[in-house]
Parts: sequence; structure tokens; C-alpha cells
Amino acid sequence: MRTLEQERALFAWERINSVCMEHPTQAKDVAMHIKKMPAMVLANGLGQALAFLLQKDEGNRSGPEYIVYDMIAEWIVEERKLCTGPRADLMSRLIQGDRFLYRQAQEETWALLVWLKKFAEAYIGAGEGLGKDGVLGSGGGRRHGGEARS
Repeated sequence: MRTLEQERALFAWERINSVCMEHPTQAKDVAMHIKKMPAMVLANGLGQALAFLLQKDEGNRSGPEYIVYDMIAEWIVEERKLCTGPRADLMSRLIQGDRFLYRQAQEETWALLVWLKKFAEAYIGAGEGLGKDGVLGSGGGRRHGGEARS
């Protein structure tokens, strides 16, 4: 059994690897948005930060902004089960929900972003993903065992 913090770390690890493998041309833009999100959530709140990502994506549901939105929505909706329904509807559920739900979703997002940001800084910037042996950064031989720089 894992702790919640381990679950967050594993989720972030898998999503950053997914970006590296499935969206290599967008990876640096995804990392840039991930790095900006903690400050945006702190300054403006979760709702406005997510609205910014959706606005920048312009309804495409395929750009780097939507990839970041979808990571957060997947964590809030499917992993933590704070909201029900499809991930794409997270914004409407946050707006219509009570302040307890909003605050809980914001705190979970903040905690997840810590891990996403660390892995994005460590591996997207370095152009590394999971190697064939399942270890982040194993392709380049510089870092092994998923050790992230702080």
C-alpha cells in the first residue's frame, strides 16, 4: 500500500513520461505551463488557472495547455474522485460546487504540481523519458533510478 504522496509522485512520473513519449514536440511547452501553474494557482485560484489553460488552448483539446489541464483534471476526477463526470467538465463542477470542494481540489492540485514540476524540470528539460527498463532518464546515463533534481 502506498501513501498519498507516493501516489501523487507515481501519477506525476507517469504523466511526465507520457508527455515525453507521446508529445515530444510539445514537451517543452507542457513543462513551461507546469512550471507556471503553482504561482498561477496561488495568485488567482484554481478556477482561474484552469480557465487560463482552457482559454490558451482555444478549444483544440490537443495543445500543451490542454495536456496540463487534463493531467490536473485526471488527478482530481479519476484518481482522487473529488468530482464526478468527465474530466472535461471539471471547470463547471468547480464553479457549481461548494467552497469545500473547491478548496480541496485546489490543495490537491497544489500538491500534485509539486511533483509534476520537479519531474518536468528534471526530465523534460533534459530531453529524457522512461527508458526501456522503466527508469526515468536511463537513456542518457546521467541519472538513474528516477532521481529528480530540486
